[in-house]
Amino acid sequence: MRREAPATGRFGRGKNFVLLGFVLLFGFLLLNRYFFESDRGTIEVLSDGRFKLSRSDSSNEHERRLLRLVLAKNSSYTFAETIDQEVSTSIMGKEVGEQKQKIYMEFVLHVDNIKSDGAEVTVTCKKFEIVSFDDDGKPYKAHLWETMEAVVAGSSFSAFLGNNGTLLKSDTAHIHKKVFEELHKLDALPMELNAILTIPRDAASDVESLEESVNCLGTRFVNRPSGTVKAPMVLAQPRTACECAPPIGSTGHRWSGAHCRLKNDVAGKIVVMIRGECNFEDKLILAQDSGAVGVVLGDTEDRELVFMGGKSEKVYLPAVMVQKVDYDRIVKHIMRADDASEEYVGTLRHGLDAFQYDNKTPNDAIDDLLGYNYLLEDQLKKRLTIFPNEPVGRGDSWERTVQTDTPVPHENYEKYTMEGIFKKVIGENYRWIARVKVETKESPLLTRAPRQSSAQSKEKRPPLISSASSHNLKGGESGVYDIDVVSGLVLHGEVEQKISGSHSQSGPSAPPVGNARSDSSFPEPTVVKIDTSISAHSFLCTTTVAFGDCSQVIKPDKGSGRRTFAMQLRSRALVNARTSDDGEKQRQQTMHMMKHVY
Repeated sequence: MRREAPATGRFGRGKNFVLLGFVLLFGFLLLNRYFFESDRGTIEVLSDGRFKLSRSDSSNEHERRLLRLVLAKNSSYTFAETIDQEVSTSIMGKEVGEQKQKIYMEFVLHVDNIKSDGAEVTVTCKKFEIVSFDDDGKPYKAHLWETMEAVVAGSSFSAFLGNNGTLLKSDTAHIHKKVFEELHKLDALPMELNAILTIPRDAASDVESLEESVNCLGTRFVNRPSGTVKAPMVLAQPRTACECAPPIGSTGHRWSGAHCRLKNDVAGKIVVMIRGECNFEDKLILAQDSGAVGVVLGDTEDRELVFMGGKSEKVYLPAVMVQKVDYDRIVKHIMRADDASEEYVGTLRHGLDAFQYDNKTPNDAIDDLLGYNYLLEDQLKKRLTIFPNEPVGRGDSWERTVQTDTPVPHENYEKYTMEGIFKKVIGENYRWIARVKVETKESPLLTRAPRQSSAQSKEKRPPLISSASSHNLKGGESGVYDIDVVSGLVLHGEVEQKISGSHSQSGPSAPPVGNARSDSSFPEPTVVKIDTSISAHSFLCTTTVAFGDCSQVIKPDKGSGRRTFAMQLRSRALVNARTSDDGEKQRQQTMHMMKHVY
């Protein structure tokens, strides 16, 4: 009897198609998860392709290894560095300081998520400490650096790490804002960031903006105003605002009493007065006692503006000085508004508010005045972007030249040479380590101006902590890195750096000589030549939870006591100035200039 073969009809073929579909779908999901989705397990930081590789005859092909950095999701990496630094500074050919410092930095990079074009990371500053040393080698902490340490240590921000090791979209605006505010309190900001006065724009103007900025300078008293004051502007009565104040040049002091007030009602208003007859301090105190919320002081002559300053701790009122032409214009507008029974409203901005208005920048585009981003970028650059895209062995070298614009255009030459691979015992285990020699050189590109965005009309200012690329300095560094072959982490490194150069800077002139009470203007600003030489010895390391040791690198020296910033520098400036040909005048000019240069 003939047995029929089982039927493989439409239903059987359908099952096969379903199974094939499931297999294809599963394969697609795996590929999508590995190449496109955000839950990949690791990221490999690749070379940017600019390295030129030179092969050595002393290395065989089978000995070469592909060095690349591998970072894992949900893992943290600690980058630490200690820098022994010595800075020598000369002004106009005279040595004014030799500062020795020890800088400790520790950043933690946590990989939050990994995507096809990079990784979402969180960066935390664990340590930022600068310890200075006096002539006897005794450590101390300068007040400026101690304040900056309190601002940045413990702070975190989110960022995106590109596949080429570049840190993108760093959300550091809140840190820059805190730094700015603290520098403002310490009177350590550049003088052009002092204050902004805006007034209503003339109706005949064809500019769309409703207000215009008036050229002005603010105050240099102990208390530093901040924030914004917007109020009606009124003319002081009397206009000189010298009630109860001794005349300029008198040795007497201002007296007080209920009658020591302006004759008109200025409460809650910005009062406009004129320069002369008595000191700035007396004018501002009279305005304060009369209830004013701000002062605009007009000059009586066509000349350069000066800061209103002094040692008084009683003055806290926001105030600016304007040139005669602007004063005359403001007075005319106020009188016209009074005749029409209207208010003429002005706005005074100080500190961060003044900076953001002057640069027309939003809240997320604050200048990095400390150099925090530079510190971080430098830490990552020397660890993440140093590998070629081909395997290397003993004697092989790779080099590149990179141009930067932050903030002074520089050309940076980098060369790395593989010295060999050795086995290092760590506890009960061991790791293969590649020793790489490092050589770099950087020099300014004086023929090319830095690029600027259309929203920023002023050049970026060199930060407090910076590299040669922040000034017209040149030099280089040399050293060695010990790199874990499997992970690509720089476990240890030791680098020597030497940079030097000079640049000219317009320094403010000195205040009047002697104790006479005067508001006369300072002499013309002096163009000074500043020579700088920096030598540094750095120790760096990287650790993870699994391996690495940074305990010796980030172990701080104990600072004993606290000193005013640049006390040593200023004391030497005094000594040099006293022995100069210009005598007392040169001494005061040097002291006044040092305050702003440093």
